[in-house]
Amino acid sequence: MSSSSSLQQTWFAIVQNYSARKLTCQTDKLVAISGIARRMSLLLQGDPYVAGLWKSTIIPCLLWSVPQSGRRISEKRAPSWSWASMRCPVTYDEAITRPGELWDPASSGGSRVVDVQVQLDSSDPFGMVSGGYIEISGQWCTIRIEGSDPAPEYGTTDELYRAWAGNLLPGVSLCTGAFTLAFTDDAGNSTFAAEPDGTLAFWAHADHTPHDNRMVTGDAMSFALDEICMPDTFYVEDSWYAFELRHVIGPYYLMVRGHTDHKGNRVYRRIGLARNIQLPGMSASVQPGKGSKERVIRLL
Repeated sequence: MSSSSSLQQTWFAIVQNYSARKLTCQTDKLVAISGIARRMSLLLQGDPYVAGLWKSTIIPCLLWSVPQSGRRISEKRAPSWSWASMRCPVTYDEAITRPGELWDPASSGGSRVVDVQVQLDSSDPFGMVSGGYIEISGQWCTIRIEGSDPAPEYGTTDELYRAWAGNLLPGVSLCTGAFTLAFTDDAGNSTFAAEPDGTLAFWAHADHTPHDNRMVTGDAMSFALDEICMPDTFYVEDSWYAFELRHVIGPYYLMVRGHTDHKGNRVYRRIGLARNIQLPGMSASVQPGKGSKERVIRLL
């Protein structure tokens, strides 16, 4: 194991341990960990530090998840792709922390980071940030899920959000924000439709429900939302709920939602992490021309 790989594993462990602590002020996360980050930078020989991640290994650094969906800190304190944007513990899968193919996008058909920038609050590169973005090139597809009911009117309390989430998908966890989509039902019938524009549409019909199945390894996709499932997490089209899936590396995908900024540009924010996708008759990654397309997006 190389020294840099060992140090990166150490950083993952630090982030997991540190994010689980109860801080007096959650917005001070990057400030509180800045001393450790400064020392780590010396050991990493000046590897650029970007909002709690390291530029040379930013691909695996993006793949954090939350064991129990929580809330984000103000968008102005950390970009959505940084673990520091969350008010709850974050974790990294063992496969991510262990050096191997996931550390080399070229060997795994992963995404390519075109650019990464952060806006610092001061001259300290290890201090607070007011925003930032990553431009990432890779495969993507849109997921459309037919809910059991059209989106209802909703208020602002967690109870109403949870009631809405219960109508969104059979099988969605109201504690973790996790759910699973299978690609075939118990009889082996397809549960989705692959559309020419790169959309995978999952139906809610009882005969094709993708939720109450005996899961077959590699025949399903699991999702973990960063925040408690709220009505504005997804695009809403009548009874359909949609989001985009951005392939990062190996079996891992970022769940993102796009919007148009004040300059008229299409930009995205992270809403969760997905993994283990394998369509019937396809390899473990969505391939261009088979339910996905390749493009560059800006992730805020």
